[in-house]
Amino acid sequence: VAAKLAVEFRAATGQQDWFMPSLKEMNYLYQNRDKIGGFSVEEYWSSCETNENAACVMSFITGELTSRNKSEYHRVRLIRFF
Repeated sequence: VAAKLAVEFRAATGQQDWFMPSLKEMNYLYQNRDKIGGFSVEEYWSSCETNENAACVMSFITGELTSRNKSEYHRVRLIRFF
């Protein structure tokens, strides 16, 4: 569901090239969360999959990466290159 959201997302300004961040990109977001802003103190999905039923999430409280069942609800923070 989260990956489908990324593919279908269109910003108010028309950009359609959004995607879910990799683990490296998630770490960058976490390390710069105060500068970027707008993060919740919850877990966010990344594009990493651990198997067909699980994917990687990052805690924006601790920076810990872990695997969660894809049926769970977590936040998504889409990014894009510009």
